[in-house]
Amino acid sequence: MRRFLRILLLISNIAAAVLLLISAYGGHVNPLTTTIPGMMLMLFPGLLLLSLLLLGADLFAWRRLMFVQGFAILFSAPAIWNLCPLNFFNNRATSTEQELKVMTYNVRYLDPTPGDTLQRSLSAIIRENPDIVMLQECRGDDPSEWSAYRSQADTLIGRYPHRYIEAASMVIWSKYPIDTVRIAQYPDPSSMFMAADIDVNGYQLTVFNVHLQSLYLSDNDKELYYNITKGNISGSNTDSTTKSLVRKLSGAMKQRALQARLLRSQIDSLDRPNTIVVGDFNDIADCWAQRTIMGRNLRSTFSAVGFGPTISYNAFHFYFNIDHMLYGGDIRPLRIHRGRELSSDHYSVTATYAIPLNE
Repeated sequence: MRRFLRILLLISNIAAAVLLLISAYGGHVNPLTTTIPGMMLMLFPGLLLLSLLLLGADLFAWRRLMFVQGFAILFSAPAIWNLCPLNFFNNRATSTEQELKVMTYNVRYLDPTPGDTLQRSLSAIIRENPDIVMLQECRGDDPSEWSAYRSQADTLIGRYPHRYIEAASMVIWSKYPIDTVRIAQYPDPSSMFMAADIDVNGYQLTVFNVHLQSLYLSDNDKELYYNITKGNISGSNTDSTTKSLVRKLSGAMKQRALQARLLRSQIDSLDRPNTIVVGDFNDIADCWAQRTIMGRNLRSTFSAVGFGPTISYNAFHFYFNIDHMLYGGDIRPLRIHRGRELSSDHYSVTATYAIPLNE
């Protein structure tokens, strides 16, 4: 019996280590080739926890096996950092730099909250007071037409005199002058890009506001996922429904790969030196789409200055970080934080950057 348990523990350790490594590097595999590694990347936090539990079991049962999990965890370090960066110290702008606060927020068309006299997402924006606001799934009209939110709209109009709307739901508000940039769009209404050149006291900055492919999950799909996360898997059609859910997730991942490739080509063709790319990527950190958009000259703000794990989507137990902020050029990230307002199915994400003063 003892020999059988040791063999079982050995097999469990090897299987867990292999799965952990595949998931850790799942974002390196093009979904157009196969979506399995990318789907496994979504399971990385759970697989990491499993490896840590096995590492503890090995300590008491078979210490030599600790090297198996130790090896897997060590070589998964980049993925662990993307999931849970530990930047302990806050950066500050120097005397030759200016701070610039940028917010990204999927506001879900500014749905009202019953009983509230003010729209909560707008209140969060006003309270945070960023210099540049980039919204997804926003109303396609100018705030001057928001009669239902008159007082908030007046505040926003006064604060952000420069406003740009694209594709009826993508918005950029800025305290600084905007020069719109036309870029190619992917032929799907769920995918939208917009770009603008912004003059920040003489400093030339190019920003991209992004919404990549949504999952197009039905209410039944979301309810199924919610029940799965609660361990409540019942019903005669569970298997077929689960397959449908996986098929939709896989199809959306392939579409995002194509959209990310198109967006990256637009970034390359514009060839702006100082760039910020933010938005609702509908996929997790270090996924293929994010890595493609980053290319060789953009970096993740969260990895650079974030601390601890975070989530930016809050509905149906889809607890993932899918709203990302990238930067490149001589921009320097200082800090990043997630909002707490629950008026949308996304939280806002705000980062503060240091940019050189224009002398």
